[in-house]
Amino acid sequence: MSSVAQFRVMGRVIGLAIVTAALNGLVRSKLRDVLSHAQIEELLRLAAAISSISAADRDQIRSAFAEGYNLEMKILYRMSPLRICKTFRIRPSEDSILVRPAV
Repeated sequence: MSSVAQFRVMGRVIGLAIVTAALNGLVRSKLRDVLSHAQIEELLRLAAAISSISAADRDQIRSAFAEGYNLEMKILYRMSPLRICKTFRIRPSEDSILVRPAV
């Protein structure tokens, strides 16, 4: 049972890595012409860094992050049917607590 739980956690971590890589890649590409490399890295590490950036650039930063979050949601929506299919294929075995009669 613990190996099944470990694989579930690993699957979630892989999904999180995919959406984080997509967000970071999109934000970096959108803000490359607006901010320096160091400023972009600081923004990706710490959202509060936006306060040190000019008001004119903040709108572009917010727009880039909004597009990134939309991309994350699209990826998650496309991964959800796969999870549902996997869920219905998994059935408890005879030794499972869910099937074993109470003693």
